Amino acid sequence: MAKKKAKKRKPGRPTKYKKAYCKKIIEFFTTEPTREEEIVTKFRNGTEKISTEERANPLKFFSDFAASIGVNDDTVVEWTKRHSEFSAAYTRAKALQKQHLITCGVLGLYNPIFAKFTATNITDMKDHTSQDFTSKGEKIVPQVVTFLDTKKEKA
Repeated sequence: MAKKKAKKRKPGRPTKYKKAYCKKIIEFFTTEPTREEEIVTKFRNGTEKISTEERANPLKFFSDFAASIGVNDDTVVEWTKRHSEFSAAYTRAKALQKQHLITCGVLGLYNPIFAKFTATNITDMKDHTSQDFTSKGEKIVPQVVTFLDTKKEKA
C-alpha cells in the first residue's frame, strides 16, 4: 500500500494577506478632505445665529488601516514587498493621503507648522534650500559699492 506524501508547510505563521485588501486600502484612504459643519452661536439676549464652517476631516494613517484589518503596520509594509498588486494599491493610498494633507493645508485648516512637520515625515515632500554657485564653483558674492562725497562745503 502506497503512503500519501504529506504537503510540506512553509515555516512560520500563515499570512493573513488577501487580494481584497488592495481594494480595501484604497477605499480606506478615499475620503473627502473637508466637511461642512454647522456652527450655532447663542447670544445673551436668547437669539441664535446658525452658520456653516469648513472643517478638516481627520487624516488617515496606515497604522489605522492595519488595525482595521487586524494586523500590525509592519505587516502592511511587508506585504508591499511580497505582493506587487498590494504595492500598487499602497502607493495609490499614499498619494491619497498626501492629497488630503495638501488640500487641508492649502485651505488653512491645519496649523502650518504641524502641517509642514507631517508632510515632511509621512510624504515624499522635503524642505529644500538652494545655494547659488557659478559654473566655475565660485560662490557669487554681492558687490557693495560705497559713494563718498569728497566736495567740501564752503562756509
